[in-house]
Amino acid sequence: MVQAALTLSAARTGLHQRPPSRLQRGQRSLPCRAGKGFGGSSSSSSSSGGSSDASGSGSERDRMQDVVRESRQAQLSTSDMLAKLLQAEDPKKVAEENVESLTEMFFQTANAYLTMAKKEGNQVVTQHIETALRAALEAKQATLRPEIQLLNRLLGAETQEQRQRILFNPDAVDTLVMNDRYFFGLLQRMQTDVGRMPDSPQKAALVERLESIRQAADAARTPEEEAAFRAQERIGSELRAVRRAAAATDKDVAALSKAVHSLEKETLLFGDLENYLAVIEAEIEAISTTLQRVQAANEAGSAAAARSGGQSGG
Repeated sequence: MVQAALTLSAARTGLHQRPPSRLQRGQRSLPCRAGKGFGGSSSSSSSSGGSSDASGSGSERDRMQDVVRESRQAQLSTSDMLAKLLQAEDPKKVAEENVESLTEMFFQTANAYLTMAKKEGNQVVTQHIETALRAALEAKQATLRPEIQLLNRLLGAETQEQRQRILFNPDAVDTLVMNDRYFFGLLQRMQTDVGRMPDSPQKAALVERLESIRQAADAARTPEEEAAFRAQERIGSELRAVRRAAAATDKDVAALSKAVHSLEKETLLFGDLENYLAVIEAEIEAISTTLQRVQAANEAGSAAAARSGGQSGG
């Protein structure tokens, strides 16, 4: 999203970035002390009491110098890339061959130069930088997904009529709705990011442009696509309702399952009780049979005793 990132960056900073050449001139104007880096005299830190402080300060200076060197190297690389494009007979070919060097910092730097040239009224330099930037953007865009390429083209259009002409192309209309309407999600995220930026004339212009792009993109849908989109929204709403109903049904099913489980436990308990009662009944019957046998034996014994007593009396 090179053009988008470039526009966002420009809106955030107001393009108040000092170009590398001026930074380099400012750096060359710094007083140079051989062997002393960016700090002052180190004679006071050479004493034994300040050795640890000197070591800490030296380490901090080293880190600062590393940061400065890395920043300077990055600025030089972007400036070299821009110079290469400006000097090329075929900027497009050079940009395609060096597409990995076309970073966000490159576009920020090139845009800063372009703004300076416009402010100074230097038409020749302005045209050369615009040509180089156009070639770089086209080369970078070729590596991006179709939705981002379309958004970049729409951001580059100056009028609503130009945007409508871009979107009149059937391929552009297809791009709007491909991949679950990724384009509109991308546009929405960009509008959200811009809305969070501090207020400025650049922000206001970008907000207006993004809203114009949304209006043009919404109007680019054919009646069939609009009907399909509405149908998709309706189906999605119905599907969400079905899911909510299914969730409620699942809850009811869970409650019913719990009740059935409880009933099963009670049934098992009742079955165990029936078995227990059957065992008791069998034991009672066995005891009753035993008692009957004992009673019969007693009666037989009494009868035998009575007969024996009668015989002895006679």
